[in-house]
Amino acid sequence: MDQDDNDLPDGLNFTAAIPARGTTSGTLRIILSHFDEELKDGTDQSDETDIDAILPVNIQ
Repeated sequence: MDQDDNDLPDGLNFTAAIPARGTTSGTLRIILSHFDEELKDGTDQSDETDIDAILPVNIQ
């Protein structure tokens, strides 16, 4: 589900590494970029950003 109709990655999947024990906290940044007629290759971010959010994360 992380691919568009042209089999290019949407960037929706990610992996997070956490410590084996204890708790940790940090932030998670989510960026949704808009691609109109630009060639999308799955690696370059668009000049137009629709959403740019930083969320606090606590893992216990």
